[in-house]
Amino acid sequence: MSCSNISAAITTNQPDSSVTVTDYKHSHQFFLDKYGTDDTTKALINYFFRERKIAAYETILPVVAVGVSALLLNALSNRNVKEDAGGAGLSSALSLIAIIYGSPVYFIDGQIKWLRFSRKRLLTFLTGYNSGNSLTHRITRRKVFKSELAKLK
Repeated sequence: MSCSNISAAITTNQPDSSVTVTDYKHSHQFFLDKYGTDDTTKALINYFFRERKIAAYETILPVVAVGVSALLLNALSNRNVKEDAGGAGLSSALSLIAIIYGSPVYFIDGQIKWLRFSRKRLLTFLTGYNSGNSLTHRITRRKVFKSELAKLK
């Protein structure tokens, strides 16, 4: 008996859980229309897309803030050089330090949240839930998920 015969004889009763790119690259409304069969799935979809929106803001806003602050600090430093004011230079340097150290934290947090609440992961949860698996306690005990569920009832 060769190895190829043994592997062909082993079968599983598990449904195919592979997810292709075309399955999850859709809008919020598409997910609601196709997978929103009950209140729990609708709340899960709304929860994921709400967290994705927050993650997008947390990712984009620090980049914009650093750019704007760099322009403002450049304008202040040019003005301070002409007026020779030492106090304004110190405050602008302190604000630059706060922006440089504060913005990456929000940026990285936004990127991590974006990955945690990906559409692919949402589709995995939805297909698992629709095939009879329960949602994890990590999701169901969140206040945001509970509030999304309460909105639908």
